[in-house]
Amino acid sequence: MAADQWLPQMPGSGISKASVKGWSICSGGSGQFTPARGGQFAPAPGGQLPPAQGGQYRRRLHLDKETLFALCEDLFRSGKMEEGHIAAAWTWSRRKEFGEAELDRFERWIDRYVTNWAVCDNFCNKAVGALFTRFPALLPRTEAWALSPNRWTRRAAAVSLIAPARKGLFLEESFRVADLLLTDADDLVQKGYGWLLKEQGKKNEAALYAFVEARKDRMPRTALRYAIEKMGAADRAKLMARG
Repeated sequence: MAADQWLPQMPGSGISKASVKGWSICSGGSGQFTPARGGQFAPAPGGQLPPAQGGQYRRRLHLDKETLFALCEDLFRSGKMEEGHIAAAWTWSRRKEFGEAELDRFERWIDRYVTNWAVCDNFCNKAVGALFTRFPALLPRTEAWALSPNRWTRRAAAVSLIAPARKGLFLEESFRVADLLLTDADDLVQKGYGWLLKEQGKKNEAALYAFVEARKDRMPRTALRYAIEKMGAADRAKLMARG
């Protein structure tokens, strides 16, 4: 049975009339939803939603973590972008309950069900990034992801470290992932690790400059431009010059 058929029937869910097809995540990946009449959920006008409404929604979903994550897997499995965003938001909402065992589950979801950059970034920036922040001992898994034949798993290796990078975390781990992805031919992977380097550079510009300077002749131009985007004009010009 499809998720949009069995979800409204889930005992204790607090949802009487609902269809996943009638729900939409708000713009910007906020992970919040707007309730419409009858207990259903619909897109927020203009993509705006008062934070309190999102909180009311989460309180209504009275499911234990394992039941909720089983639902999230079904939503990811559907292959629909909107349902993938919902699953990503619901997973992130339980970040305080994450355990180390979540990594295997999250890896499976990325490898099997993620098929576009939007869901990849929403899920990895929030839920997966929160998991690595909570359990840094799990970080070596990103190096294995960087070697995956799956383009989304390789992108996930980088974008899962972006939220921690914004807090000044995991500089060396980010550089290791970037090195593994350095000559990747996929432009979406290049953009992913270039984005990660850019975020690390906001707090570690000298380290980023040195990293890029030593590799600029091998880095694809797409990744290079992303990585140095926030540097000063003079530094950008030096790093863009070949040789």
